[in-house]
Amino acid sequence: MKIEVYTDGSCFDAFGIGGWGVYIVIDSQKSIEFSGSCKCKNSINMEFLAIAKALEYIDMFLVGTDNINVFIYTDSDYIIKLIKQKDKANKKSFPTRDKTSKRNKKILFDICNYQAEIDFIKWVLVKSHSGIKGNEIADRLAKKAAQKAMESKV
Repeated sequence: MKIEVYTDGSCFDAFGIGGWGVYIVIDSQKSIEFSGSCKCKNSINMEFLAIAKALEYIDMFLVGTDNINVFIYTDSDYIIKLIKQKDKANKKSFPTRDKTSKRNKKILFDICNYQAEIDFIKWVLVKSHSGIKGNEIADRLAKKAAQKAMESKV
């Protein structure tokens, strides 16, 4: 089973409100999209949260299915860098050496736990706002969730 996951995050820093979006395509046949919002300090926090929510979904509904191959597409080179550092060091948790990773330690821990349950994950860096359908959908979902949360506060 091939699962393509597109994630994105958005944060209105001045208001401290962010959104995350997830778009999943299963075997090029079925698509699922969902999003949410919460308080945030920056958009990278929302990027982490989008990935955690996507992996949580896969863990809840798809783990146990034979031969799951997950491809996670993100426009966050920082997250890809952390993944490579973790894999290179053969660690079970993400390195938390800088402020951003320390601030997001709980979410990173969740990502590690979900990642351990999945047979195969390939992390793919995509260029943001370059017309990649899944990435554009995830971006739209994240921005819409953040906007909706902001409007409800006004």
